[in-house]
Formats: sequence, structure tokens, C-alpha cells
Amino acid sequence: MIADTESRIADAAAQFPELNGKTFTFFVGPSEGAVYIVNSPDDAGASLLGQLGMTPTEFATAQPVSTIPGRAQISYDYLSETDADVIIATGLPGSVDELAAQPAVQSLPAVGRGAFVPLSPTQAQSIAFPSPLSLDWALNEIVPQLGDAARK
Repeated sequence: MIADTESRIADAAAQFPELNGKTFTFFVGPSEGAVYIVNSPDDAGASLLGQLGMTPTEFATAQPVSTIPGRAQISYDYLSETDADVIIATGLPGSVDELAAQPAVQSLPAVGRGAFVPLSPTQAQSIAFPSPLSLDWALNEIVPQLGDAARK
């Protein structure tokens, strides 16, 4: 099962070569004035993105780990520092829209290009808490969105 899942991930990476070498910022759980960003390639979601050839930005990896392993909490004052080739965001209903409406997020070149991928909590959980079944679903549902964003 492990070999099969790894093979499917490798197939997705080959199917979406535009992801290789791309940076990402992954916002998680925006709240009033602050948001978590994935700051470690060892985070489960970042691990899948890494297998697809993507890496977190230098800004993200330079941030201190919060009480949640693999995540850093930043204030909205630092949103302008979060540009990447692809911006990914997830959170409670409405919170991602509120984050995306922040002027600093709107001014990010990736957002201007349309390289912003909002994920529902269910979508994000498919890679944050991976299983062979959830990863198979993510490879079909999320990776094509990432590929589209990376081409912009």
C-alpha cells in the first residue's frame, strides 16, 4: 500500500511538472489579526507538496515554530512578506475569504496572477492527516488546482 501510494504521488509529480521547483506559502486557520503558516517541510501537508517538487518559502522556514509543530503564527503585519509561486489557504468558512480580502494579500504578486488556491477544511485535512485513501483523493482534487496555479 505504501509503495502504491508513493507511486501515485510520483505519477502526479510527473503529470504536473510545473510544480517542480515552485515555492509555496500555506496559510492555515486565519483569525482576527493572525494566521499560521506552514514553516517546515516536515509538516504532513508540506511533505506531500515536497514530493511534488514544491518547497516552503525562505520567509516561512525562517519563522519560529509555534505551539503547533510545523507551523508558525504571524500577524497580519507580515502578510506582505509571504509571496510565493503558489499561495494556499485553508480555514473555517469565511476566514479564508477574510484573509484573501486583506490589502497585503491582495497585493501579493501570486494572488494578482491568480496563483491562490483556497482549500476547504476537508480538502486541507486530506493532506494534513494523510492516509492512502485521502492522498489518492487529494491527488485528484487538489493537485490539479495547484498545477493550474503554478502555470500562472
